[in-house]
Amino acid sequence: MPLLDAYARYARRLASGSKNRGECGVLALAEVRGYVAVLDDRAARRVAEENEVEICGTLALMCEGIRQGMLTIPLVARIADDLLATKYRLPVKPGRFEAWADEHGLI
Repeated sequence: MPLLDAYARYARRLASGSKNRGECGVLALAEVRGYVAVLDDRAARRVAEENEVEICGTLALMCEGIRQGMLTIPLVARIADDLLATKYRLPVKPGRFEAWADEHGLI
């Protein structure tokens, strides 16, 4: 029941039709189970911060994978470019992942 209650609370704040339903589920799970929410959507990140839910962006998560030796820079650069090609919003321009991550001290 706590998970459904949390989901409903987030849905009231973020959902519009089918938009942001996934973010609501991620936030509810993170809150109830104490997980870190992987979110890139600005509105969802703001709501997470208001509710003291720990968050991490997609690229920050992948940079952690690089630092731990589980992923490579070329692989993550390709993934970032593929995501951007689908209109996924990231704080980096196509072909600029490595420079962006280096500038921000993430790798």
